[in-house]
Amino acid sequence: MGGRLRLIKSIFSNLPIYYLFFFKMPEGVEKEINKIQRSFLWGDSDSGRKLRLVCWEKILLRKEMRGLGVKDVKIMNEALLLKWQWRFCSEKDDGFYRRALCGRYELHMNN
Repeated sequence: MGGRLRLIKSIFSNLPIYYLFFFKMPEGVEKEINKIQRSFLWGDSDSGRKLRLVCWEKILLRKEMRGLGVKDVKIMNEALLLKWQWRFCSEKDDGFYRRALCGRYELHMNN
């Protein structure tokens, strides 16, 4: 169980980061990612589901709040999108991301 939890926190939560940084995640994708994480944590297989010992919302809580500290992909997606917006607004005209977006969408923006 501890090994599965470590894999979820280090790999499964971080695999979609690139896409979550740029795109709003559809609700169906969020549910599917959570489903994969839950199934992996509890050791489900094709032959059947195992008994869930704790609700998923409890697992998503930080350790300080008596949870397991697994990242919520929906909140992570929103935070990454807000970081992107903040970075775009705070960069000077010569910032890479700002130039790339302005060039791609032919925007002429001034600070």
